[in-house]
Amino acid sequence: MKKLYALFAFSIAFVFNSFAQCPTGQVNVTVDVITDNWGYECFWDITPTGNGCGNGALFTFGNTAEVNCTSGGSQVASAGGYGDNTTTTEAIGCLQVGNCFDINYVDDYGDGGAIFVVKFNGVVMQTFAATDSTVTATYAFCVSNPPVYDANISTIGSKYTMLPLSQSLNVVAPAVISSDGTGNLTGAKANVQIFKNGTQVYAFSSAPQTINTLNSGTYTFSQFTASSFGVHTFKYSSQIDQVDEVLSNDTTSYDVDITDTIYAVDDNIKEDLIGLGAGEKGYLGNSFQIIKPTQASSVSIFLGDGSQVQGVSAVDSVFKIHIFSTNPLGLPQTIIATTSGTIENVTEKWYTLSFASPVNLAPGQYVVAIEEEHHIHELGYTLAFSPLTSYISSVTQIPWAPVEDFGAPISFMIRLNLATSGLAVQELKNTDLTIYPNPVSTELTIGNTLKGAKVQIFNQLGQLVLSSETQNGTTEIDVQNLNNGFYTIKTIEENKIGIAKFVKD
Repeated sequence: MKKLYALFAFSIAFVFNSFAQCPTGQVNVTVDVITDNWGYECFWDITPTGNGCGNGALFTFGNTAEVNCTSGGSQVASAGGYGDNTTTTEAIGCLQVGNCFDINYVDDYGDGGAIFVVKFNGVVMQTFAATDSTVTATYAFCVSNPPVYDANISTIGSKYTMLPLSQSLNVVAPAVISSDGTGNLTGAKANVQIFKNGTQVYAFSSAPQTINTLNSGTYTFSQFTASSFGVHTFKYSSQIDQVDEVLSNDTTSYDVDITDTIYAVDDNIKEDLIGLGAGEKGYLGNSFQIIKPTQASSVSIFLGDGSQVQGVSAVDSVFKIHIFSTNPLGLPQTIIATTSGTIENVTEKWYTLSFASPVNLAPGQYVVAIEEEHHIHELGYTLAFSPLTSYISSVTQIPWAPVEDFGAPISFMIRLNLATSGLAVQELKNTDLTIYPNPVSTELTIGNTLKGAKVQIFNQLGQLVLSSETQNGTTEIDVQNLNNGFYTIKTIEENKIGIAKFVKD
């Protein structure tokens, strides 16, 4: 559990190397070494294949002062070698095509964490991600000429594994095609198809681009909005004028479950439990982007009892869940709603906590987070990860920041549940109301109304806090006595309903 509780020290470094010219029959070999939060735990060498760690080592890297071929899992290292969360390029030099070598890796703590990216003439040929090294982990590679034409397509995919139908506007993620060979690509196109239950519901092919070697091109696609519930598969493929020499990276795909009410970034496959360290207070949360005005009815969260780590039972303790508004950088800013629950006498489970009244959510980004008040609640996390999805804060050590800043590409098992689709959504579709300024301190101006229209203002709990009537097409409403926060304004005139959101500051 060590590496789940010490997420507060990190640094990032980038190293760029030029590639030497090699004699005929040889290629220039480099290895990018990517460390985790504990770079000093890493030791590795390169030997001819089959020799074993330390036997005829051609190169030795990492914390050679404290770690060696036989010390995996000894937990004696303290400093030296690589930095934390860094990428370091090690120059191996010109090697003969056809010769084979081993990377022999040892981790002082015994839990792995290093990633090795082997490149020939700057082209990525193999990637090894170590997950365990209580004994020496060995990764073999054979030197070969890199491909000339290789169109590698990738996409960040959807940040959501589950997405409410009402929020599914334009859910096609951009794609990137990389020229991973030594030659330039011409006519490089990205194609995307969307399938639901095996039936194609969308297809689009991009305009062609020319992509020079070791460069990439970005592709965006026309809008697609889901029209029904169910799992949608997004399949991407690359296409070039040349013959692609590496077919294994020509396609990629991801799934999104279009639901009625559930927002999720996790894949429901619990990897482990995580919490802040003893004596720490802070928050762990996920972000959710609201596209159309809606209401939050509840939050679902997967929790376990952290007593084995903290030494105090969590059973019967209260935990709090907050919805935060965010600043322009997407970082949590203000708590707009809170609900709470009690840990039951079970090891771990999903809890669903309702709000006292539905919480109105205007378009924008929100973070739903557990408050780590007692330091004994452990939150489930999954390896389904997208950048800028999960966030962490420690009151005493760090401000809010995404988990990837701490070398932790994970998603927390916290879900936002919207109110069931129905009348509220129908009403919002009729909106052509205009209001300004927003945020507002004293007077709110309402436009596009008729004389005598009813005006109602509701707080974030759905409570009516002010009512009035419009005097003409443009009316001022005094809101200076309202508490600071989020409000919904509703106008009713004849058979027309107008709804808008504003912030009182």
